[in-house]
Amino acid sequence: MHLYYKYDVNDFLYHQTTSRGYGDPGPYIQQALKDAGYLTFNFDGDDDKVFWKDKQKNILGFSDSEADGVPGPKTVESLKAKGYKHGLFIKRPIDDLI
Repeated sequence: MHLYYKYDVNDFLYHQTTSRGYGDPGPYIQQALKDAGYLTFNFDGDDDKVFWKDKQKNILGFSDSEADGVPGPKTVESLKAKGYKHGLFIKRPIDDLI
């Protein structure tokens, strides 16, 4: 079993396998992040790129050639321009405080 969270510009990566070693927190961090509203993706199937490409085209108005599925600087700036605080697609509980 491979479970991933990704941190790339505005995502968080967490990778877990069934062969856990010393210091591996197990599934608890993953569940806490899901409970907090973070999204989970299967990176073996490029779920993250499919998700972001859809958001880039349908929410941010990127053209087909601009939508690459990577939430890079242009995506972050476009999210901010659309009112997404800090350029993050998912609102975090702390966002109202900072």
